[in-house]
Amino acid sequence: MIRTVSIAFVLLFALAIPANAGPLQVGEAAYYRMDYDTAVKSYHRAAKQGNARAQQYLGLLYYEGKFAPKDVVEAEKWFRKAAAQGETEAEFWLSLMYLDGNDSQRDYADALKLLREAAVEGDARAQFNLGLLYYRGKGLPADREIAIKWFRKAAELGYAKAQNYYSVTLTDDVEKKKWLHQAAEQGLVEAQASLGEHYYLIDRNFAQALKWFRKAVEQENESAQSWLGQMYELGRVVPQDYDEAAMWYRSAAESGGVVGQQNLGKMYEYGLGVPQDYVQAHMWYNLAAAQAPSVGYERDKLSEKMTPDQIAEAQRMAREWTAEHQQ
Repeated sequence: MIRTVSIAFVLLFALAIPANAGPLQVGEAAYYRMDYDTAVKSYHRAAKQGNARAQQYLGLLYYEGKFAPKDVVEAEKWFRKAAAQGETEAEFWLSLMYLDGNDSQRDYADALKLLREAAVEGDARAQFNLGLLYYRGKGLPADREIAIKWFRKAAELGYAKAQNYYSVTLTDDVEKKKWLHQAAEQGLVEAQASLGEHYYLIDRNFAQALKWFRKAVEQENESAQSWLGQMYELGRVVPQDYDEAAMWYRSAAESGGVVGQQNLGKMYEYGLGVPQDYVQAHMWYNLAAAQAPSVGYERDKLSEKMTPDQIAEAQRMAREWTAEHQQ
């Protein structure tokens, strides 16, 4: 079992509170009712009495800004008090605070200390985040082997993000798929898209690929949208349907997905599922090329069939799209 991530998932009491309930119980029940003012007052009373769990919850309320503007100073104060009493949750959240600061505020030394303490005590999220720091070399020398060790520990505890990351480090396709399945079945959208891709490219099991791509597009994953578009374009276990393919490519393209932009450009260039339109094709190729320069070849080949006015219009449209989507 994975330990809870947010105060929203604490074990809450029924609305009827025993007459002899302490301030912590009163606070938990108030939080359940979304009565944050009462929750804060009750947590404050319990926290001042030295209740570590109340101190941790109070820190979360300040950190998340549930009842008032976010106050990281107060959040840190209460997380520190709870962590000093051995609350692993508080250690984890305190470490995140250090990692979330801007460059001048970020304190990797403190974050590492707290993450290590929580990780050693078996907190899967701390293990995962510690692995990330080693994997990316943030605040310490990059060490892939140590990163993988912590990813594996968190994955074995059932933490979906760790299972997904751990799968990326594996070369054995059977093991990779096993961990992707575990993460995908927990609803992690990145794992669902990656699992669909694994079935599509490695196993060539298009029915399973379709299943997982559909799950991922329910969460608006642009990679899965592109893959689903390709399945309709090529007729992989679904009827070949250029209109449907263009629709999914557009969804991915509008989200900024380079593959979706490139493929939507192709659909416009050849009039597949959309009216043939070189200006639209050039615009989408141009947007894709900004992320993947190799797509510039397709754009430049298309330019040979266009007038200078058409190219200028396509470039103007690309600039407008970029400006609109950077806001």
